[in-house]
Amino acid sequence: MEIENDMSFFKPKRETQRQRKRAKRMTTKRTITPNPKPFEAMGLTIPSTARDANEQIMGILDEQKGILKVLFRDQFSCGSSVNSFPVLSCDTPRF
Repeated sequence: MEIENDMSFFKPKRETQRQRKRAKRMTTKRTITPNPKPFEAMGLTIPSTARDANEQIMGILDEQKGILKVLFRDQFSCGSSVNSFPVLSCDTPRF
């Protein structure tokens, strides 16, 4: 009796459409193209990495924090002449 080397009777298991789509999504690199106008308006470059984006975020937040500190310091000090926010009296505890 002779054993054939031909394995043609084994059929490879066929992938489902869902499996093929999932594999394609996993291998395809998604690219998101951000709108450059807000970056240009702020004088920033579009970040190319997550680290660059985080650095820009922290820089913007630090700048906004500084602005708010100045506004609150000026607004909540006694004798403030700025009337855009309600002025606290000198008896009110400060933060």
